[in-house]
Amino acid sequence: FVFIQISPNASDRNTFGSTCFLLFIKMSIVVSEPFDCSKTDDGNDVVLEILSCVKNGPQWWQIGRQVAWSFAVWFVLVVSSPANSWMWRKLCGNSSPFWVQQYVGTSYRQAHNLMVEAVLCFAQVFGSLFSVWMWVIKSYSIHNATVSDEIYAIECMCVVLSFSHTLFERIKFDFSVKHALSFGVFLDCLTLPPLIMQRFGPWAGGSWLTLGYLRAYHCLTPIKRLVELDLFDRILSNFAQYCIVAVLECILVVFSIAGTLWIMESLGDIEGFSD
Repeated sequence: FVFIQISPNASDRNTFGSTCFLLFIKMSIVVSEPFDCSKTDDGNDVVLEILSCVKNGPQWWQIGRQVAWSFAVWFVLVVSSPANSWMWRKLCGNSSPFWVQQYVGTSYRQAHNLMVEAVLCFAQVFGSLFSVWMWVIKSYSIHNATVSDEIYAIECMCVVLSFSHTLFERIKFDFSVKHALSFGVFLDCLTLPPLIMQRFGPWAGGSWLTLGYLRAYHCLTPIKRLVELDLFDRILSNFAQYCIVAVLECILVVFSIAGTLWIMESLGDIEGFSD
């Protein structure tokens, strides 16, 4: 399985296809017995026991509402794409503005100056990386029912960095429906709104526990884009670039599996799915 992920022909679709297949198998064998909070911990399952027993801790219904709001945002984005695309073309006229040609480019023509795209790619990488890091920190501080001001501020800044790159790509692809239906945009809609709504009320599923670990995907795709643009050729060999991408692909698989299984095992069975 690891060999498939790091092979030169491995694609993002194969990576997530294999991951989702393993997660589907895991979902079918989740233990149906609830955690007994009265038992003394033996030192091996501290995180699992605390998460299920913490006062005012996260619940499945909160994750469900986060996903529902995320799908609502994605649906609005997809439905509004034809109108946005028409307005953008109407505004630009027959040809794209100079700044678009110079710094953004289009789906069929590369920008003359790649500096802006490179900076925004790194912004996406760092924003996503810190989002994953904050998710890990919160997972090890689950005795706190709310998010601290510092972590929430950092995650909001991460959302701004990631959104700036997504907006850049939306402009590049003329706000098309096809781009709105891409996996990267869908993942942004799935992970960014819950980070903003962590401190919102129950109607938004506000909770420190989100699907933010999936931002690991956007730690990989901008780097692959920079490799495609040959921006690393002056400082890295082709072999070094390949190794970096392969390592990031492995990290992506590990975080996707570990994060999802941690949530499923910690929160227990989804109501209605237990045998």
